[in-house]
Formats: sequence, structure tokens, C-alpha cells
Amino acid sequence: MKRRGFAPLTFAVVLAMMTASAPAADRRSIGVSPRIPDRRVQPISMADRSIALQALDNCDQAHEYLIEVAVERVLEYRYNWWYLVPWAGAGGDREAADVPSDYTTTNNQEQGVDELDIIKTNGTHLYATEGDTLHIMRSWPAEGTVELATVAAGDSAQGLFLRGNRILVASQSWNGDDGFLRNSGGTRLELYDVTHPWNPRVLRTVDIEGWLVDARLIDGDLYGVVRSQIELPGELWDLAQRDDLALPDLPWDATDAERERILAEARAILTPHVVEIMAGTPIDDLLPQMRDRTPNNPEAPIQPLLECSSLYRPAKASNWSVLSVIHLDLDEAGPVSAVGLLADGWTVYASATNLYVAQTSDRWWWGWGWTPPEMTTTIHLFELDPSLPAPIQYAASGAVDGWLLDQFALSEHDGYLRVATTEFDWWWGSTDDEEPASSVTVLTDDGRGNLRKVGHVGGLGPGEQIFAVRFMGTKGYIVTFEQVDPLYTLDLSDPTRPEVVGELKVTGFSSYLHPVGDDWLLAVGMEADEEGRILGLAVSVFDVRDFANPTLAHRYLVESGDDTWSWSEALNDHHAFTYHRGVLSIPAYIDGAEGRFSGLLVLAVDPEERIHELGRVDHQDLGGGTYDPWMRRSVYIEDALYSLSSAGVKVNHLYNPEVELAKVVFGE
Repeated sequence: MKRRGFAPLTFAVVLAMMTASAPAADRRSIGVSPRIPDRRVQPISMADRSIALQALDNCDQAHEYLIEVAVERVLEYRYNWWYLVPWAGAGGDREAADVPSDYTTTNNQEQGVDELDIIKTNGTHLYATEGDTLHIMRSWPAEGTVELATVAAGDSAQGLFLRGNRILVASQSWNGDDGFLRNSGGTRLELYDVTHPWNPRVLRTVDIEGWLVDARLIDGDLYGVVRSQIELPGELWDLAQRDDLALPDLPWDATDAERERILAEARAILTPHVVEIMAGTPIDDLLPQMRDRTPNNPEAPIQPLLECSSLYRPAKASNWSVLSVIHLDLDEAGPVSAVGLLADGWTVYASATNLYVAQTSDRWWWGWGWTPPEMTTTIHLFELDPSLPAPIQYAASGAVDGWLLDQFALSEHDGYLRVATTEFDWWWGSTDDEEPASSVTVLTDDGRGNLRKVGHVGGLGPGEQIFAVRFMGTKGYIVTFEQVDPLYTLDLSDPTRPEVVGELKVTGFSSYLHPVGDDWLLAVGMEADEEGRILGLAVSVFDVRDFANPTLAHRYLVESGDDTWSWSEALNDHHAFTYHRGVLSIPAYIDGAEGRFSGLLVLAVDPEERIHELGRVDHQDLGGGTYDPWMRRSVYIEDALYSLSSAGVKVNHLYNPEVELAKVVFGE
């Protein structure tokens, strides 16, 4: 649950996406729309010029850059009194006679861009990952739903993609085969042929060092973002603590000029020692590895994921990690290709032709010491074209002030990227007399390696944080919250002059906004009282037919009160939100005087009339009375409702959820 002053704490332990200076080679601009006149484009500031990444030509340049990073890490470890100790890792089916014509798919942000999720269906079958297992079930006819096969899926399955008769399962692994993983963990991408669902056949297993941040599937082409931690030589940490190097002291009250002078002196002392240590560490030991195996080649060799010539670096030494954007064709047995950034990133957004990786940080990597940090979000653009020998091309980078909520805070339209951020400093609080607020910034690729600002509107919700964002064509919607929930409507038809045109204040907040045609927004969030005290889970319908005067049409409040608590995974994962043919289903967790409920909440939503409950699907009995299953997802196939929890799947009637048609208990 998000509250004021509780911006995602993961940012507190993730370093900045660093900046670079020299412009990159000419790239194609995002989108296909005509470029706006140059006279309307703001000049590139010195800050903008520091964003574009620099391509590396060879491994010597990569090694030299990593030496720069190592020096800065040693300095940081030596002189940051609050710094956490750095991580140092070691290392027989009967097919149905008929086929359903209507079924729900993953709730994706962009049409044609499929997102990784834990359940997929083609109508006749369900494929779901839970823990370390892929479950394959026949789902049609609904009454005959049965589990056909289970497959071990790494140490922890993260999700899957379904394309025709092929399934790709993405999982995390901590114990690589044959010592393959040299540090904390890796990503396994396993491709199966499920032509015969009761007997899935492995086609390909790709193991990559590092954690899968997110992935997209576009017309059979998989694009994944993997973050790999580079393992620093242990001698570097010893170097930072040595007292025989005559390293200067850094007083806590040093001025900016004094701090820079002292750090420069320490840098000069440390650099030759770092160079000596790093000289014994080949570049291949620092960059992520991969292995691509097939049944015909089970002993495929371990090889570098990235060529040095496919690496990009910031101008200043950045975080000690590698962000790899990978490509894999699910239809053809082509090679794995990748582009790497010597930087960081946690938020992924993709259109049909471009992929963006964003990282919110406080810039304290460069101001470390005791200088109040400055929060910014750095964004990197990659162009996607599977017809090219190199299907992923780094194109440009940019930065905006403030922190980024999630992928919905990014949206591309007609060659422009819209970015919603909250100018809120979670570490230090406000650094000036103005209350921090939220804003929307419009960026465009200038063809010289920069995502340049062309439009901006700010001042949304002073003293509040963004809780939900949705961009749809030339319209935008933003929810902020402190005590009440302002819903702002934005006109984005002129990208150089985005404008707030409407505002609605209601109690509580919405954390996910879902379009229902062009006239309504269906939202899931939490109700609150006038003082901002959270009351419980709520579903709302907003009427945006009059764009300048949005109204709250309906609100459904789940049981609430001093002794009752309610929550839903749909509050922070839109994949748990299923809306189709006027029926909304979301996981619901309720703990109150009448006991606990862990199951699916099913609502009928008529935007013009009302929201009312159709029923609930309880999964507690699937836990055998020993635990409360974790409700995760729902799927509709014709008039059947399929609910997935950690314990299994239930099949109920969509419009009368009390009627159970079938169930599958995992592990039976």
C-alpha cells in the first residue's frame, strides 16, 4: 500500500542511471510522425548533453571504464558513512470437439505488445506458473478442466509467454549447472513445444547471468531486460580500509569545494592500486555469460552474452552493473543477441517499435558525502527491428526531474514519449520552500542521442504523490493522493504544450486506471476518510465524457472498518485485473470479525448504472485448511470464470460465481 512519504524504498538501495556527454551516432527517431519544427524544440542544455551514452569500440575501453567505476566505488565505500556494505556474491489428452470463441488475454498496457505474466490461455488450455512449476491444464469444456502435465521451471518461475504451440517460461535460478553462475543468480528462458500439451517438449534452454527485470513479446520476438551484477575483486574492499595509503580524511562539514579537493586527492592515490588489482581480472570475468542449449546440443559451451563493441557507457563512471537488452526469436532458432549498458534500470516500457528502460535515482552517486541529493529519472531508448542483423539498437537517453511510479508513467504516441513523475525527495524531504508536486514531461528523440524535452506541465497535486497514471492517445489521467484523491485530466494533443484541463477531488485514491471505451475509467484503489485514513479496498467508475469536468459515477467499497482489513494484488499489478464483457474480477484479501477471505471478488460493472457484486470464489479449501492460498489471477473463457491461486485453479460460472464447475488442486 502506498502512502504519503512512502515512495518505493527499493530506490534507496539502487544507484543512479548515470549520464554521458558525447552525442551518439545518428539514429532513427521514435515513431513515424513528422518532426516538429526546430524553432519549437528547446535548446539542449548542458545537463541534456550529459545523458547520451557512448559506444565502446573494444574490450580495452570497457576494461578502462570499469577501472574508473572501481575507483569511484572504493571512494564511496571509504567516505560514505551511511553506505551499506556492498554485496559481494560467490556465485493422454482428449481434445474438445468445439473451440471457445471468446476468452480473455493478458491485461497489457499496449496493444500488440504482450507482457510476461504467470498465466496464459488459448481458450482450450491454461498454462500457469506457480513457484518452481509450470502447470498445463485442459480448460475446455469448462466442466472437464483437468491438469495434463507439470514441468519443473528453474528455482522460481517469473512468468511465461504463449505463441501458437510454443510456451516460453522465464524463471530465476540461484544454483547454476556446472558452476555456470558466478555470482548471485541467473535467468533461465526455456522454450517448449506444446503441440501435445500432455507431453511438452523442450526446444531450447537459454541461461543468462543476472536477474530478469521484465520482458515483452512482439510478433514472436522476445525482448528481455536483464540486470547483471559485476563481481568486484575482493581486494578492492580491503584497499578502501587500508590506513597505510595516507588517504585524506573527509570532514562531515566539508564545503563542496573542500570535498571535491579531498576526493580528487584520494582518487589520485587509489587509482594506481585499483589499476594493479584490475589488471589481473580479464574483461570476460566481469561481463555476464550465457549458455544456449538444445536437445541436440546439450553441452553447448558457456559464452559471453555481450561483445565489447555492443556496450555503451556513461561519460562518468556509473554503477557496478550491466543492463542487457536481449532478443530471442521464438519462431526461428536464431542466436541470442544483446546490447549492454554499463548502467542500471528497473522500469521497462515498450511500444510496438521501441523499448525504454528507466531508473529513478537521487543522484547521490555523484554528490555522495553529505550533500542533499537531487532526484531524477533517467530513460534509455532502444529501437526494435527484428529484420535487421542487430535487432536492438541503442538510440538515445534523457532525464526528467522526479521519481517514476511504474511502467504506466511512460507512454509513446506519435513519436513522443510522455513521462509522469513526482518531484518528491523521499530521502531528504523538500529542499526548498515550494511543496513538491507532480508533472508530465514530453520528450522526443533528436537524432543525436538525446531524448530532448519539448513540453512540460507541472504543479499537479502539491505535497502529494502520483498513485496512478494512464495515457490514452492524446489524453492523460493522473491520480495523486495525500488526504483526498485528485484525478487530473490532461490534454496532450499538442506535445509541446500539455495542459491540465480538469480536476476531481474525492476521498481515497486509485492505483490502477482502466479505460472503458472513451468515456469511462474503471479504477481499483483504496477508500479513505477526509483525513486520509485508509478504510479499505474500493472499485470506482469515473465519468470522463466531459473531459474538463470528470465526475465519480460509482464506487463499490469492500468490507471496511476499524476491525477489518482488505487488499488486492490488483493494486500494484495490473495483470491481476480482469475486465471483460461488463465483469470485473480481482484478487481480494479480507481479514475481519467474520474471519479471513482469500479469493476472487467478482463484480458487474455498468458504467452508466452501478457496480454490484456478483459473488466470490473462495480458495481457502484448496489449502486443505492448513494455509490461506494466495489468490493471483483470473481468466474468462466464454461464460466460465477460471481463478488461479497458489493452491490451484477453480472454475466457476462467470455470472453466478457461487456455482463451481471444476477445480484443479496443485500437488494432487
